[in-house]
Amino acid sequence: MESLALGDYEPVPEVKGVTDSWRRGENSLIALYRGEAVGLDAPQALEDHAYEGVRA
Repeated sequence: MESLALGDYEPVPEVKGVTDSWRRGENSLIALYRGEAVGLDAPQALEDHAYEGVRA
């Protein structure tokens, strides 16, 4: 997750949280989930999902 290049993606304010957030690109959406990893000190629980072909 830390190696994702998110410079071209803007935050989605409606789901911007302390640990979890989404970022949107031209036709894509990336969901970043850090809640369990941070709360349980379990870096193996970091998760990200990329959705392509998303239309606004």
